[in-house]
Amino acid sequence: MHIEVKNLTKKFKNNLAVNKISFHIEKNKTIGLLGPNGCGKTTSIGMMLGLIEPSEGEIKIDNKNLLTFKRDEILSRINFASPYIELPKKLTVKQNLEVYGRLYGVKNLNDRIIEISEDLNSCDLLFGVKEVDVNRLIPNKDYIFFSHTYKLNKETLSNAQGTPGMDKKELLKSILSKKIKLIDYENIRAANGARYLGFGRFAGIVGCYNTLNLFLLQNNFQPLARAYKINDYERIKNNLSEVRFPNFKLLVTGDGRVNKGVQEILKYTNIKQVSKAEFLKSYF
Repeated sequence: MHIEVKNLTKKFKNNLAVNKISFHIEKNKTIGLLGPNGCGKTTSIGMMLGLIEPSEGEIKIDNKNLLTFKRDEILSRINFASPYIELPKKLTVKQNLEVYGRLYGVKNLNDRIIEISEDLNSCDLLFGVKEVDVNRLIPNKDYIFFSHTYKLNKETLSNAQGTPGMDKKELLKSILSKKIKLIDYENIRAANGARYLGFGRFAGIVGCYNTLNLFLLQNNFQPLARAYKINDYERIKNNLSEVRFPNFKLLVTGDGRVNKGVQEILKYTNIKQVSKAEFLKSYF
């Protein structure tokens, strides 16, 4: 197999991701694409796989132009492996199962995929993360989620932690009136009272990293690998330190452990902390 790339270019609006690269790969030869995060390596490979349409240039595989010839016929002889590449995010759960089932040659695939139901009435135990809308609570069920009702009292009722706008008092009353058994993550504790589960420093670190990554994606910049795919704090810090974020305003609220995690990871970016007055009155 012979691969030839000529003047391959990709622009995302005003951002030039790949700038007129050219190379060729002979049979039984190896070539490496080297460069820091965001330099266009993954974008180049995506164009060679037909996943991303080039802005300019051409790709020939065995002298057949990938952009004009039957792509399926050409790509049937190519494989690609990556430690973090993802399927399109708009695929449903069933569609993801179908794709991976076909990739791994699962027999009787349709019979192996269980239909996903939105009706939860038959479930014995329902898992969530944060507070559940009182209108969605199903009577006489067992739930596990952070309700943020543990610290409710007259002093903290108005500023209890959790989802802004969620009335924790009404949530607790609804849980009681519907005879729901609630297992709150906050109250799963060791004998000495220490919590086993909680949103803390790393929730702030990972949440901030993923939020900045979403900003890159939505503004047509080359996104970074997802945090859970990396699973290495040093690599996460290095990834962020190599990105040059454009001028924009980022507001961080709160004063707890999550907030401290956010501020910790922001130190590895080119985003500068400013005063409240500067944030409100200045342009960056």
